[in-house]
Amino acid sequence: MAENYIAEEAVEFLAELLLEDKTAGIPSAHDTVDRSASGAHIVSVYDNLFDQAHLCVLQNTNEFRSYFDEHLEFLKQEFPRFRKDQKWLTDKQNKTFADWVKQKENSKLVADQMSESTADIPEIVRWLSDKLSNEFLSYSGYKISRTLYTTKGKDDVRSTQNSGVYLVADTPQVASARDKRMIRDEMSFYGIITEIWELDYEKFRIPIFKCDWIDNGRGLVVDELGFTLANLNKKGHFNDTFVLGKVR
Repeated sequence: MAENYIAEEAVEFLAELLLEDKTAGIPSAHDTVDRSASGAHIVSVYDNLFDQAHLCVLQNTNEFRSYFDEHLEFLKQEFPRFRKDQKWLTDKQNKTFADWVKQKENSKLVADQMSESTADIPEIVRWLSDKLSNEFLSYSGYKISRTLYTTKGKDDVRSTQNSGVYLVADTPQVASARDKRMIRDEMSFYGIITEIWELDYEKFRIPIFKCDWIDNGRGLVVDELGFTLANLNKKGHFNDTFVLGKVR
């Protein structure tokens, strides 16, 4: 009887242990949450970099795509002499879009309040249209979709490297050396993360990477085996230094 009792107790104990324990190799739910992976410090940004970071968020948020199309048509009507100049239109849109969409959404909210109707504006558009705080947190490491990203400064004192970034983007570029017309086509970009910011839109916090990008013309070479060699000292794309960790 004593042996039978001990055996039953052991089975119950092991059953409870197996039910409560977590299976090895299967990540828990919190592992999928984007989060910082280092200590933080507060940074204050008020110059052109601030506007670049905010524009990058808007450009990579699906809910703003129709607004960019509408703004482009607005520019063509306002400046008819430049309506076929793609480079001028792109530069002008990058400089003016954030203020234009903020004014547009504020006017829409006021009109809806006066008519006592509910504003038909997506929540994310309302919050992102109103520019973010100039003060936010900066990190040396951030985990997004289970992938760890670190800054070049942190990599310099580590044996592993997680600061390299590569992306393919649809971007305006010169058609050819002889044909200076601007066309849109896919282009590959290689860079190094120098800073990781967590932009504060009050309702949303969005991680964004500030990068040193390699100049495509001077810094990239494809060797005889087809490998792309990148010279990190040949920097470029200074007016577009940011990239989101994840497209919204």
